[in-house]
Amino acid sequence: MPTPSPSGSKRIPQGRLLLGIFTAAMAAVFITAIAKDFTLTTKELWSNDFQGFFLAAHLYSKGVNPYPIPNQLAAYALYVPHISGIGHVLFADAPLSLPALLPFAALPFRTGYLLLAAVETLAFLVGILLSTGSLKPSALLTCCLILGLPPVSVLILTGQWDGIIVLGLGLHLFLLQKQRISSSGFILGITACFALPHLIFGYLIFFMVRMRKKAVIGVGSGLVVAIVGTLVLTGVPVMEGFITSLFNVQSHSFETGFAKILGHVLPATATDLLLACCIIAGAIYLGLTAKREQYLLAAFCILALNVLLNPHFFGQDLT
Repeated sequence: MPTPSPSGSKRIPQGRLLLGIFTAAMAAVFITAIAKDFTLTTKELWSNDFQGFFLAAHLYSKGVNPYPIPNQLAAYALYVPHISGIGHVLFADAPLSLPALLPFAALPFRTGYLLLAAVETLAFLVGILLSTGSLKPSALLTCCLILGLPPVSVLILTGQWDGIIVLGLGLHLFLLQKQRISSSGFILGITACFALPHLIFGYLIFFMVRMRKKAVIGVGSGLVVAIVGTLVLTGVPVMEGFITSLFNVQSHSFETGFAKILGHVLPATATDLLLACCIIAGAIYLGLTAKREQYLLAAFCILALNVLLNPHFFGQDLT
């Protein structure tokens, strides 16, 4: 027989106590990793991926196309003449992200980088909470656990913003839970045209196949609004530069085992097409066969397939 607890007091179950300790430890790891960036030298900060965003936004603000490599190298030589030997990160995100990067590039490099890290963290938190459809303590614990995972910490500390994709997917799933299929499709369409469209195009197809007409209309509307907005804000040459960069810059950046093996056998463009066909086939198959209660499982299988087979996949995208 368990020993009764003293009157007026409550015993915390051992499992819940251990979970709380583990969550606090993960949160501490994340906070420590972020705080460490305040101690980095300027040279160390310039070695992360934020430099690509920073320089591209400066080029864009001056009316220069940020996608041609010569333009990026010229900007690097202009803004970083005092630092050498740290390489150069090419900018190849979707052009709709350029206007959003201007506020970060208007600040000193260190300040802009830390502000982006804060925005990225907030985007992760809100995206996860929206996807769970809950603000209960268990959902907040989940956020702390996920933020403390090394891949997420590294992602934020390298100056990336995959959190914007997490935020878009979270809002999409939240609206989907409310049976607002057209609205959820609209958000998904805009998300697909923002920072890293190659990460979710398989899920986008799965969603349209699964939800049929309303989903197609919603996604189509989101894509049209995003593309028109991109053309208005950035212009046709920038859009052309982005499309060209997809074939000429990242097509040779094979990181996964599947893509790397195929990259040694087939031309880059053929590899791109073959892997894209595999992702599309998987999305259509699961969209047509998965039962209602299997939706989320099938959706995340497609997201994983999209990342693992994508020739433009980088380690941090696995987050």
